[in-house]
Amino acid sequence: MLYAQVVPVKGKDETLTPSKTIKVPLGLYEDADADGAAVLLPPSSVVPCGCFEPDIGKERDEDEDEIIKEIDLKDAMQLDKDVINMAAIVRCQEVCQQTSGCGVFSFYEDLSLCQLRRGGEQWQRRHSLPNVISGAKTC
Repeated sequence: MLYAQVVPVKGKDETLTPSKTIKVPLGLYEDADADGAAVLLPPSSVVPCGCFEPDIGKERDEDEDEIIKEIDLKDAMQLDKDVINMAAIVRCQEVCQQTSGCGVFSFYEDLSLCQLRRGGEQWQRRHSLPNVISGAKTC
């Protein structure tokens, strides 16, 4: 596993509140190298950091007219209050890709809830919001 944490920086040296830890699964190459050390492989699907915005989004009931639906992803999360399973975030984006009209998604960490929204101008008014990871339908 690879564990990452996003720490926003304001200005030259002011750090803001870090995101929760994000767990990204890695594969293990079957054959060890000559020294017997294991070789880790990247995730089966590439997860570009620029595709997701930790701690950015909208309140669940904000601009309700742009909400398409909400999906419970507790099963994908493998609940751990301090660690976010990247698989749940990727799954949320996949559901958005499969849903007509969806332009952006938000994953509410504390609820393990995926919210799908129409994109466009209204989405541009998103803001800093702890414990939410948002992203576009495609990246």
